[in-house]
Amino acid sequence: MLKRNGLVILLAFGLVFLASCTRSSVEDPDMTGGAGFRIQVSGTASPSVLYVPEELPSVYSDITARVLKNDGSPAVNYTVVFQTDMYGFFENYKLSDTRSTDGGGNARIRFFIPPGTRAIGDTRIDLKATVVDDGRNDIPILSEIYDNIPIRIIPYDAKEMVAISGNVYACSGVFGLPGVVVTFSNGGGLTVSRNSGSYDIYVPWGWSGEIKAALEGFSFNPDLITIGTPLYNDVVGQDFFGTASDYGLVASPTSFDVGIAGASGLEVWMGSVDNICPISYRVTSGGDWITIVAGEETGTTVNTFHFNVSANASGSQRSAEISVLSTTPGVISEVTVTVTQEG
Repeated sequence: MLKRNGLVILLAFGLVFLASCTRSSVEDPDMTGGAGFRIQVSGTASPSVLYVPEELPSVYSDITARVLKNDGSPAVNYTVVFQTDMYGFFENYKLSDTRSTDGGGNARIRFFIPPGTRAIGDTRIDLKATVVDDGRNDIPILSEIYDNIPIRIIPYDAKEMVAISGNVYACSGVFGLPGVVVTFSNGGGLTVSRNSGSYDIYVPWGWSGEIKAALEGFSFNPDLITIGTPLYNDVVGQDFFGTASDYGLVASPTSFDVGIAGASGLEVWMGSVDNICPISYRVTSGGDWITIVAGEETGTTVNTFHFNVSANASGSQRSAEISVLSTTPGVISEVTVTVTQEG
């Protein structure tokens, strides 16, 4: 009896053991596949098209490799290996160099095409950005992932013009400034900024000189943009920031009577030049018997705003005066209503 009970227990244990060894429905890992499940690498080149000069200064492209974890978060402090096997080189004439990713998961390097390089037709080269450690140190063959970053190489004689573009801003760089005349010295010509403030122009290949922005009533920073090195590739980001010469505010009427009917239609606007920047204003009372209509004490508008004064609760006729303070973009324009007893 004891033996039989022991056999039953042993048999039950064996069945449980076999059940625990049964294959689940989850697929086995693919040991021949890549390791991209842990991180991913992507790369960009700016510009991605290089017009190659002969016996002229080098041209270059800024290369960025971005490394992300599988959940989309940046992979920080990862080593990226950049490689090229034809045409140009990285800094210090290297065909291969490394950079570490920053807090955004980006690693950056500059790629040069030297003077005297001969490109026959439209040629594509691929730079390689490789992350050599994705955490699978136990299986080294799977621990390399990469991205090829294409750059087109075009002979210098296929390029006749170079594009220069930028933006003209007002209001501390928040709003575009239209109608600005942007001129280019040394035969570069001129163009006018669009409603968005953007501009672009084609200048002769190899152009160098000065860029200047002008609009009546405005000064610009910088006063000039100087491009001292001949351009053999398109350039972007040639921006100007405009400031109106006079941001003074004007009121109408400047004085008025406040009686039982109150006062309405009081207006304040930008003087001297049209202002495209928003005015943030605050209207305050200089006497305890005068009240600005509720909802009109503060606000933000472009160029002109109105406000009304409530009826004089004391019932007597009194006079009020609007005193307007000067303003600059982004600063509250205070309109102070000061009140004096009539007579």
